[in-house]
Amino acid sequence: MVFQKPFRELKTSAPLRNSDRRKLKSRIIAQYNLLDDARVDALVPDGIQLAKFVASGGEHGVLYSSPVTDGSTPLWFNLGREGDRDAELVIPTLYTLWRSPGAYLIPAIRTPDGVLPILMGGADLMIPGVHTPREVLDPLSTGAIVSVRNVAIGRMALPGKDIQPRRKGKAVLILHVMGDQVFEMGPRSQPTVEEGPEDGDEPDLQAVNGGLANSAQQADAVPQTAEALEKLHLAEGNSSSAQPIEATALTEDAKPTLTAQEVDGLLRTGLLLAILSCPHTALPISTSNFYSSHILPSRPAHPTLSSSTPVDIKHSSFKSLSAFLKSAEKDGLLTIKAKGDSITMLNADQYEVSALASNKIRTVADAEAKAKRKEADEKAKGETSKTIEVVELWKPSGVTAELFKDAGADKSALYTAAELRNTFAAYVSAKQLQNAHEPQYINVPADSILYIALEDKRDRIGEHCRRDEAVKRLQKNMQQWHSINGIVKKGGLSHVNVVSKMRQGKRPVTLITNFEAYGLEPQSLADELRPLCAGSTSINPLPGKNAGTEVMIQGKQIKNVVEVLLGRGIPKKWIETDDLTDKK
Repeated sequence: MVFQKPFRELKTSAPLRNSDRRKLKSRIIAQYNLLDDARVDALVPDGIQLAKFVASGGEHGVLYSSPVTDGSTPLWFNLGREGDRDAELVIPTLYTLWRSPGAYLIPAIRTPDGVLPILMGGADLMIPGVHTPREVLDPLSTGAIVSVRNVAIGRMALPGKDIQPRRKGKAVLILHVMGDQVFEMGPRSQPTVEEGPEDGDEPDLQAVNGGLANSAQQADAVPQTAEALEKLHLAEGNSSSAQPIEATALTEDAKPTLTAQEVDGLLRTGLLLAILSCPHTALPISTSNFYSSHILPSRPAHPTLSSSTPVDIKHSSFKSLSAFLKSAEKDGLLTIKAKGDSITMLNADQYEVSALASNKIRTVADAEAKAKRKEADEKAKGETSKTIEVVELWKPSGVTAELFKDAGADKSALYTAAELRNTFAAYVSAKQLQNAHEPQYINVPADSILYIALEDKRDRIGEHCRRDEAVKRLQKNMQQWHSINGIVKKGGLSHVNVVSKMRQGKRPVTLITNFEAYGLEPQSLADELRPLCAGSTSINPLPGKNAGTEVMIQGKQIKNVVEVLLGRGIPKKWIETDDLTDKK
């Protein structure tokens, strides 16, 4: 979804010149097979404004809004840079869709009620969630602009004729939805729904498939989304003719309320996601446990957490858990034991569940886990100094133990680099091993214990050895330990590696490894990098047992990653970087 997160950049709006307005109007008339009359003028009004933008994902585009005197309501947008083929396609906003006179501006896709909160949470519409007549689907081509139940606008991910039962994958790539950034720029108002047809009448198919053909058709055409709008509390009444949207005042601090039907839909979505996540090994499971441990955590985070209405059984139309679950059993979602106190079967193949299987929905549990991670990060930052205290330690072992014993030092102790140099210097002084002519050199062969402690079969030691080189040889033959903020662990400490390289020959990515030892959690690190780098992240296990994880961020991001690592307190000397993008 393009507008789910705040714009990366949004230019100041400027009125469109009359000549450019006429060109825009002509493009819209041609694209949507409209009649050039006063009703179309309302969709491309005098004084229409233009503002260029860069979305959070890096997509460039242009947003067209009504004049300031009309509330600067977003009306149209396009995606792509000037001159791109995609930039020629002008796409209506929901406000324009609701204003469009009498008939569909674009084809409408039907989907079950339970899918709507998922779309509003940022997901695309999957094939199993499409419940639309063949007469509407078959003429649609890949990339065609469609609406979904009057709450979302997107483009077809595949030809409509290829949407068949039991097929999986994405059907509509959602571009704009109620509650996103473009919607929030408008009055956040409720659409006027026109008077419905007589009992069971279907809307005019020609109007459904794309045009304001004539006034008779406009009068007869009826939005198929009336039921959805009513359940979403979007519609407050009917009218016999199309009217501009009336703004409803919302204070910035006010939290939206939900109707019982909206709570039903969110609980239904929580149930569907719970069916996907609950392991079959947990069955049979008590109904109360399934509700509290699986359904409630699986509710969509938006709008559940932002609403003043609790999303629970008490505030639904069902009023009782048994009634809610019996309704789900009737729809084939689950099987309840005869006594009604436990669930014995969950149907993950039911069409509503299948429609959500490929979507990553941010749930209440996800939001709570993220909040806990953030709290833990802030607590950790408060408990430690700005810079993580990293200390390398060495313990006498093997061939080096005898040297410490002979020096009268504790051979079971851990030594810092400074302590090790002092102990070594005291031993050399006591044994009178310093070269008389060059004090920086030591006569190693003169002391058999020292010679054995410094010996390396792959790098034979000479008659004389520099003092600093001798200490390095001693460290190499000792057992490595380390301490991070006072926590001592056995083994050497690896640098945090930050490497930029090309993937698939042309796509640069930046990989971060070896950070866990410094107390950094991969998910927390990825969450901090994602907005800073304006790119997607992924977390993958490294090959090998207990090898740790790798955080990947799109693009050449070494500078940004190092900035974050330093901000997390990792000393610069423990960060290694390498840019392989220009190396062959």
